[in-house]
Amino acid sequence: MQADRRFDEGRVQVYTGAAARDAPAWLGLTARMLGAEMRAAVYLVGAVARARGAAVALLADAYGGDLIHPARVELTPADAIARARAHLDAGAPELVVLAGVLDDALAETDAAALLDLVRAHLDAVPRPRLELVIEGAAAPTDLVDAADLVTELRPAPAGRASG
Repeated sequence: MQADRRFDEGRVQVYTGAAARDAPAWLGLTARMLGAEMRAAVYLVGAVARARGAAVALLADAYGGDLIHPARVELTPADAIARARAHLDAGAPELVVLAGVLDDALAETDAAALLDLVRAHLDAVPRPRLELVIEGAAAPTDLVDAADLVTELRPAPAGRASG
């Protein structure tokens, strides 16, 4: 009998840094989750919606109903955070991505709502199996301190870039 490949509890992952927009780790994670027959919701904020919307649409075409994403919609950070909160409260899907939510300076209310979302996820007993991925160039220190996993993406030094 094959073991259940799903995870017991979700984590909070933050991808940040100057190269976060150039190397969307969340896109590969989304494809892997969908390939494992898990459900995902991807919310694109600001310029990320224009830059990565087509890639998300390709995933939607490939996986159909297992991917929730507002097609051709450029969300504000507040909208994306509110949608992620609704998923957390419902306990589904297994992956929620907030891509680009950290690219511009967050309004104080958006930063507080995002940190509240993260803390609600981390403090829930039992912790939901929902994986929360937050991506953008400038993660606030409080968010970095609260996350389970933080990856800082930087451009490769001159001479080490792939070619």
